[in-house]
Amino acid sequence: MCSEEPHFPMSCATVVKWAKKNADEGQTILWMSVHAKDCPECHVVIEKNGGCNHMSCWSCKHQFCWICFKKWSGHTSCNAYQERPGMMEERRLLERLAHHFKRYKAHEDSARLAAEAFRRTEAKITELVENQAKMTYIDFDYLNDAVRLVFESRGVLKNSYPVLYFEEARVGAELVQALQAELESAVEELNELVEMPVVMLERETILKSMASVQMRLDSFVDCF
Repeated sequence: MCSEEPHFPMSCATVVKWAKKNADEGQTILWMSVHAKDCPECHVVIEKNGGCNHMSCWSCKHQFCWICFKKWSGHTSCNAYQERPGMMEERRLLERLAHHFKRYKAHEDSARLAAEAFRRTEAKITELVENQAKMTYIDFDYLNDAVRLVFESRGVLKNSYPVLYFEEARVGAELVQALQAELESAVEELNELVEMPVVMLERETILKSMASVQMRLDSFVDCF
C-alpha cells in the first residue's frame, strides 16, 4: 500500500514510474496540449467548462471531440495510439507518451469540471425543492449516484492509460483498448446527461445510461 490517492488499475510501482516519466517529459507534453486548443473548423480559442468531451464551438457551432479534435458526428473512439509512419525515434517516443498523457489528463480534468458543474446543478435543485412543494431531495438521489459513477469511471479510465503505456495489462492491449473505448463512449454520454439543465433532466434516461456505464466498467476492470 502507498499514501497516494486510489489509483486502480495502476500498481503502486506504476504510479512511481508514471510520476517520474512525466516529471522528465511532462512539461513538453503540457506545452503541446496548451497550444492546440482552438476550434478545428474556425480556429477561435475554445475553453472547456464542463466534464464532457463533446464540444461545440461557441463561434461556428462545429461539434468535435476535445481530445482528438475530430468531428463528433461519426466519432467512435480515439483511445488507441496509432503510430505515424516515418517518424524519428525520439519524436515517436514523445508522441506515444503524449498520447497516453493527454488522455490521462483529459479524464482528470473532466472529473474536476464535472464536479464543478454538479455543484451548480445542486444549487438549482435546492431552489427547485424550496419552491415546489411536490419535490424533495430524494427525487434527485439518482443524480448523485450518476455523478459518483462518472467520477469512479473517469478515475479508472485515467489510470488505465499509464498501464497501457507501460504494457502492464493482464490481457492483450487490443482487448483493453476495445473495452476502454466502449466505456469512454458510455461515460461521455452519461456525463453529458448529468450536466443538462435541471428542467431537462430525465430520470429514466439517466438510469439507463448508468446501467450501460456500470456494465462496461465491470467488463473493463476485469482486464486488470
